[in-house]
Amino acid sequence: MNPEVSPHAALIEAPDDPESIDALYRARRWSDGLPIVPPTQQRVTSMLRHAGYEPGKVIARLAPGYGEATVERIAVNAVMAGCAPEFLPVVISAVEAVAAPEFNLQAIQATTNPVAVWVIVNGPAAARLHVNATHNCLGQGVWANATIGRALRLCLQNLGGALPGEMDRATQGQPGKYTFCCAENEAANPWTPLHVERGYASTASTVTVVGAEGTMNMNTHAKTADELARVIAGADSIDGGRIVVGGQHDEHRFHRRHANCSYRVPQHGLAGERCVLLGRAAGEARAAAGRGDQGEDGQRLSCC
Repeated sequence: MNPEVSPHAALIEAPDDPESIDALYRARRWSDGLPIVPPTQQRVTSMLRHAGYEPGKVIARLAPGYGEATVERIAVNAVMAGCAPEFLPVVISAVEAVAAPEFNLQAIQATTNPVAVWVIVNGPAAARLHVNATHNCLGQGVWANATIGRALRLCLQNLGGALPGEMDRATQGQPGKYTFCCAENEAANPWTPLHVERGYASTASTVTVVGAEGTMNMNTHAKTADELARVIAGADSIDGGRIVVGGQHDEHRFHRRHANCSYRVPQHGLAGERCVLLGRAAGEARAAAGRGDQGEDGQRLSCC
């Protein structure tokens, strides 16, 4: 587990019983506080069969400690998180994505804010791996959602060095720092899917990462796009009520009925929705707080 020892994950002698193994991992601060699956050589080897890379390949160096995230070390953390071997390519892609300079992982890992990394899976892989995109997609109950997000978190901690109270300076944190993963419900989405909007083919499988402070529930029985825009604008106008940190847009997830009701209004395509939301949010903010236009560059609309 020590990224500075060699290109390969270190081997240690461990007790046979699960309770002692958990105690060992907690003592060495390799766990997230929950029980782990012991990353035996057999389990890691089985996981690596799905990697598509050599075990020693360095996928990224993860801030703030800049430990080397080799394929093998990512697999070790995926085993610990309880991932199925088939989930490993998604975890590897998520690790590669968070290390992109524009994501600014250093700030997200070391901030005092309660920021978690939200993993969004698109394309055929989401359906093949049964990543939940519908009911309770950000909650408990689905193997892929629970373990893919957890595996990334363990990589960020064990390879990136973001240990709570040390380089992870979050004041209170948030539950999403255990796991924060879902898919986009592309079948019910009247807008362009996220990965297509970002330049990928609709048939491509992709992973998008978002630095998210948390979620804000917008409970409405709106039946028209104008009513729905008013609700979103009101939520966006709340000071500190953003879900995305350091990005160019807010993320909104709609229930299917709200996505459809807004789509049926001809003048409200995606671009139209963005203009309406920005205008309303700025107006709501000025009215509530007496300040200038606080609009963002755009609004991301997705469906669940």
